[in-house]
Amino acid sequence: MNIFSSLKKDVIALLASKIENAAITDEFMPQKKQVPLKGCIVAVRMQSVDCDSTAIDTYIGDSPYGEQLYGRLASITLCFDICTGIGAPAGECSRVFDSLVQTLFSSSYKISRLWCDELKFDRQADGFLLKAYASISCYLALNGSETSPPLNNVKLNTTACFAS
Repeated sequence: MNIFSSLKKDVIALLASKIENAAITDEFMPQKKQVPLKGCIVAVRMQSVDCDSTAIDTYIGDSPYGEQLYGRLASITLCFDICTGIGAPAGECSRVFDSLVQTLFSSSYKISRLWCDELKFDRQADGFLLKAYASISCYLALNGSETSPPLNNVKLNTTACFAS
């Protein structure tokens, strides 16, 4: 599993443990989607990864374990498709978004921004859809020497910023 899939899996597990009355899933659900939609589903997917223009082998500091880290500052944006059936309680998408905000800002992730689009009716699902987004600040860090960091050993650090 790559670092981005691992991050998405960890966020799904965190949300599933904290948000009640909603099925938290990967955007590619293994089972067929139920139409009309019953209950609430939150599908998590990777929206974008933006890195600064610094070279990949820039020294970014020492880890808490004393290892020298090289890499670049990045911002990862996750998308959350919050879907509810038309029979769901009024405001269910907003309730789930509020819980998502509380959960992510209370977590160890460095959330720099959380926002959502307007609530829309989705004809395919016969329900409501609210797209929400979270930008997570992190380092894409490499272990290795300053002259030749191993590109196959990338670590994603979303919880700490290292001073240089």
